[in-house]
Amino acid sequence: MNFPRSLVEALGRKQLVPFVGAGVAMAVRRASDGSSLFPSWPALLSAAAARLEEEGRNKDAALVSALLALDAPRLLEAAQEAKRALGPTWSRFLVEQLSPDAKDVLPASLELARLVWGLGSQLVITTNYDAVLRWACPDPGNLREWNIETPSGLVELLQGAIQRPTVWHLHGTIHHVDDIILTPDGYTTLYPQSPTVEVRYRAALESLRTQMAGRTLLFVGVSLEDRVFGDQLRWVAQAFRGAAGPHFALVRREDRKAFERRAAELPVEMVEFEAFGEPLHAQLRALAAAAPEGRLGPR
Repeated sequence: MNFPRSLVEALGRKQLVPFVGAGVAMAVRRASDGSSLFPSWPALLSAAAARLEEEGRNKDAALVSALLALDAPRLLEAAQEAKRALGPTWSRFLVEQLSPDAKDVLPASLELARLVWGLGSQLVITTNYDAVLRWACPDPGNLREWNIETPSGLVELLQGAIQRPTVWHLHGTIHHVDDIILTPDGYTTLYPQSPTVEVRYRAALESLRTQMAGRTLLFVGVSLEDRVFGDQLRWVAQAFRGAAGPHFALVRREDRKAFERRAAELPVEMVEFEAFGEPLHAQLRALAAAAPEGRLGPR
């Protein structure tokens, strides 16, 4: 398989950082029946609407369901309404939905996450809240997990001194459920809504921008539909006058046109694969094998 030269060179220089999205979690299956272990975002919010009905909040449930039923579903607004209406129950609901027991996992379904680690980076960035990357890590005893903003960890990151496998949960982790970034009020704590607005997680934002500027990101299981995250990619491209990146995204062939529309103004190039499952796995194995002899390994 042929890959862009700049992608292979970044891998060989140990400058490639995987950026993992929901698609990696959605690949994980339940051992008992092979069903998806985690809900999609629309399914999560539909479950929230059902929970609201169980709590006797029928009007709020109807509002969340209506936002999901639009031709262009308003997922962020639905999440905000569900969080408001469930109140203290919201955090418990998220833990129930997003924190399954590791013993329920079909081991073979962790292959995609294992292949992400197989690219050799000691750092994996993710917007997921779950433990999938921990379950798949080849060295779980030494694994570190950062929750949005871990000051000592971000110093290591900026110094290029990461020596152990590390997962940076950019939007938080289910183990710190009250801090996760899932609703509009959460997004404003990390991503600025205007140049004059100060964000809560300033160090995390600047560290993210530094990674975008100085490393090559490979998006795995990421749709790039997240407008505010796309704004950060665009900011980096403008600030560094096109010198940052390029970054890459693994994109299923049938999604090519949709991806081109979403990423038209972003410094992200497409690496196609035929289908989810083994074809995607084969593409990642081929990429790992494309690294210059002896260059791929922990960094």
